Amino acid sequence: MNKEINYTGFTTVPSDYLAPDGSLALSLNLLNESGALQPVLPPTVQFTLPTSFRTKSYILLLRHQAANETYYIIACEETSLIVPIGKKPKSTTTLYYISKSEIDSMEQPAPQLEESHLHQITTVEGRITLHAIVGNVIALSGPELPLFYLLWRDNSYYHLPQLPTFVPLEFSMQGKTSNQRNFSAVFTRYKLSDSSSALNTEYSIHSATDAFIGAINTIIKTAREKSLFTEPFFLRYALRLFDGSYIQVSEPLLLIPSTAIGQGEGLSATPVDKPYHGNPKEDYWTIEFSTDVVSAALHYKVTQQAADAAQSIIDLWGDLVTAVDIFVSAPIYRLNLDKNVSVFGTTKYYGENADETVVSLMLVCQPNEDFATDIKSAATFYRYASLDLLKIASSPYYDQKLISDDKDLNSLVARSTLSTTTSINNMLTPGAIFSYNNRLTIADITTSPGPLVPLSTLFPTTIYPSRTSSDSWYTYADAFWEVYSQRQGSWYIRRCVAPLECTDKIPSWLFVTDSNAKYLRLVIPLNKFKPQDFNHTLTSAKAAASSSGASTSDDDILIRIPDPNNPGLTIQIKPTTDYEIILPLTPHDFLSGAFWLNEDSILEPSELPETTVEMHNQLADIRENLATASLPNPSLLYTSEAGNPFAFPVTSATTVGNGQVLALSSAAKALSQGQFGQFPLYAFTTEGVWALQLADDGRFIARQPITRDVCLSSEGIAQLDSSVVFTTARGIMQLVGSQTQCISTPINANIPFQPATLPAIEKVLSLTRFSTKHISIPSFAEFIQSARIVYDYPRQHLHFFIPGQPSHLVLSLLSSQWGMATTPLSYTVNSYPDAVAVNSVGNVLDFSTPDTQLVNAMMLTRPFHLDAPDVLKTVDTVIQRGFFTSGSVASILYASRDLINWHLVWSSKDHYLRGFSGTPYKHFRLLILANFAENESLSSASVQFSLRLTNQPR
Repeated sequence: MNKEINYTGFTTVPSDYLAPDGSLALSLNLLNESGALQPVLPPTVQFTLPTSFRTKSYILLLRHQAANETYYIIACEETSLIVPIGKKPKSTTTLYYISKSEIDSMEQPAPQLEESHLHQITTVEGRITLHAIVGNVIALSGPELPLFYLLWRDNSYYHLPQLPTFVPLEFSMQGKTSNQRNFSAVFTRYKLSDSSSALNTEYSIHSATDAFIGAINTIIKTAREKSLFTEPFFLRYALRLFDGSYIQVSEPLLLIPSTAIGQGEGLSATPVDKPYHGNPKEDYWTIEFSTDVVSAALHYKVTQQAADAAQSIIDLWGDLVTAVDIFVSAPIYRLNLDKNVSVFGTTKYYGENADETVVSLMLVCQPNEDFATDIKSAATFYRYASLDLLKIASSPYYDQKLISDDKDLNSLVARSTLSTTTSINNMLTPGAIFSYNNRLTIADITTSPGPLVPLSTLFPTTIYPSRTSSDSWYTYADAFWEVYSQRQGSWYIRRCVAPLECTDKIPSWLFVTDSNAKYLRLVIPLNKFKPQDFNHTLTSAKAAASSSGASTSDDDILIRIPDPNNPGLTIQIKPTTDYEIILPLTPHDFLSGAFWLNEDSILEPSELPETTVEMHNQLADIRENLATASLPNPSLLYTSEAGNPFAFPVTSATTVGNGQVLALSSAAKALSQGQFGQFPLYAFTTEGVWALQLADDGRFIARQPITRDVCLSSEGIAQLDSSVVFTTARGIMQLVGSQTQCISTPINANIPFQPATLPAIEKVLSLTRFSTKHISIPSFAEFIQSARIVYDYPRQHLHFFIPGQPSHLVLSLLSSQWGMATTPLSYTVNSYPDAVAVNSVGNVLDFSTPDTQLVNAMMLTRPFHLDAPDVLKTVDTVIQRGFFTSGSVASILYASRDLINWHLVWSSKDHYLRGFSGTPYKHFRLLILANFAENESLSSASVQFSLRLTNQPR
């Protein structure tokens, strides 16, 4: 009898008894495609990384295309051998780059690189495990390593921090100007002998209101035409990027130009010259008034620290940051110009004809009862002016008037605004990072303190008491504060600003939370606190402002902290006075932070226990833990602006379920009919896979979970043309649209057959380049836990490997058949559309340009039963069929009666097994050794056998 057995692919299920004839138990370097077993060509070695040592290892991070050249980014990780007890080993990473043309120009093929061949970029603390490419920018991060960037510019890479250096500009209102204006209003008149006055008659009040308000509005309009301010307003400034977005947005700063408006003083009275409103002219007089509205100009000051920061931005960020834009809010009126004025005093007339007068009148505008509410609701900022970074960098100690781009402020509200969705200022450490649609998306975000911000940028410079040469601590660059609150047992800093080092290592200003985090405490060491008490600091603001040419008032004092979660601010004078003042804080309705306005109550001072030593220890602990203060947000996702990976708008924040986002990936396949591209991004979380929808503004919206399968590792995900493959405890899943299917079902066996148990296998292996490690088939449950993926796009192969193992699995996407390859791999390299990986000795392997030399292959079939699994059979001839040269295939036949105990039956140095006969068996296996060229293949085996039937005589 004859039977043709067509070879399929590597499988471990179903059981050996049920396995179809032609399935394979081992398929080293062979993969079924186009109906035949073809050699899996090994990758070529592009180059070898510099030699690693005990504490120093070189890693190829990624391949980057820039300026028509290919660059390799290489990381050198160094780990300290000295580790303090209870601490983690410290590591540093030095980044290098080298171009492909430099490697190609070396004399030998696949050259061994040395550190001297590489160009150093930068050194960072920690390990780099995440990276993504957006144009000429590479975003990188790692465990406890905040996001940072490499920018390709001027034929080199530059290290950019997550945020540019903050430019600490100082602002004040100066150049106090008196804007006096006379106006007149018609009043009724009465003689001196009259017992009552008609000054407050309805007509008099309306007349005075129309004239007075008109005069004030005229003054304000004229002042605004000259870029002068008369009413309080908020100010913010930010760095403008090349695309018009903003980063490093300052905290809102309340500026008070003047407090002296709202009063009109009567000067003289003149009889009207004709009947008035049908009444005799003798009943009315025109009274002349005068009012004065003080206006002030907005000034800015460039400190040495600001100049240094601007120069740092110019050096590092180049054309990415174009200017510093200053924004102001609309005026916050303290007067209600829509209500009638109040009239105080009298006008008396003497003489027989009442032609002599004594004017003693005062007009007062009604106060704006919603002034505090207006401050709380201020959230829109209009662009006022732009400052060139070169000018700031070249002008330390520069103090002058800030001229508006459009000098007339009457059209302020028609200008462009600073969006409330500007980028956040905190440092972000992502656990997942992905580039899609020219935007950078990060997830599993840990928020930590932002860049240091001087106190002088949070308050107008005029609130500082005057300083002398001996009061060096009042230098604005030396006055800083820190903001803390405590949540869930960890320090969290919404907007952290820290002091410079003082001679006694104690900060001059420091906010500290108490144990239950009810209040925020400002500790001022006595040797740093020049005024006698805090009240003097507040009240001295008026004198300080007056000396600079502006005007203020105690009523205008506003203290704001950037953390909105603390209801009270404790002002504590330490260490000997034991005196504190508690200021109740109110969260701002629209701006992140809380504030205290002088209209709020101040709690009575209370005595504090002596805790000087404890307080100093607490300050030391806080400063030590400052760098590690953080707040994890495992389900949070941010998306950058288009083409700008530096700016993450607040509104781009998306919460993906309640679990942790493990990884992100994309696919262009529609989730359902008519929804092509609606859900382009997948978020792999601990709760399953979520589909993210793209909103009109470019941000993602988490709509729905599409599967409960949980990815085992971010390294076990591969993005294909229209699907995503990822590893789970259930198996290897392929996500196509909204449907998932397990593609590892044929190999999903926890106790697979081990070819090393076959008789004489060691002798067989001695004839090849393989060892027992190559033919060892791991338990799938163990394999899947550590499996990583390489996607060979040109050949449509998926390589699944465990780092360091001598062989790995290969799946053909063309035939959906499994095979194996004997290329040991350690990790993959981001280099799409090419497939690049690195092995344990540092060889950089490119699967997209395979090695076309002869491939050593080894194949073992699963038991084939020749259509009669329970009948004894004798095989006498086996011929291998396919396209190969004579002598390139050797054959071995194994047989068994129970699928457990196997016996060597016959072997041959070529593809023929014949000329033998003997003991009958029920099950058979074929072991094939081959040396195949690229175009050779093995398709089937022709088997001649006879049945040994027990009911027939021989």
